[in-house]
Amino acid sequence: MWNCEESVDRSARALWKECLGVLSTKLKKESFSTWLKPTVGLEFEGENVVIGVPNQRAKERLSGRLS
Repeated sequence: MWNCEESVDRSARALWKECLGVLSTKLKKESFSTWLKPTVGLEFEGENVVIGVPNQRAKERLSGRLS
């Protein structure tokens, strides 16, 4: 989950899109394209952003790495 305490006025989708831009420069292209590119910010839960993933496999792969 992403701590977004300074960005509560922005949409979850826009914030996650910005995060993806940063992550795309930090990760291997193949890993980013496979696991993160197809995700989307859905909503805020307190100071966290709930991320939507395309399938159960992606959820399992990312849940331990992003939480």
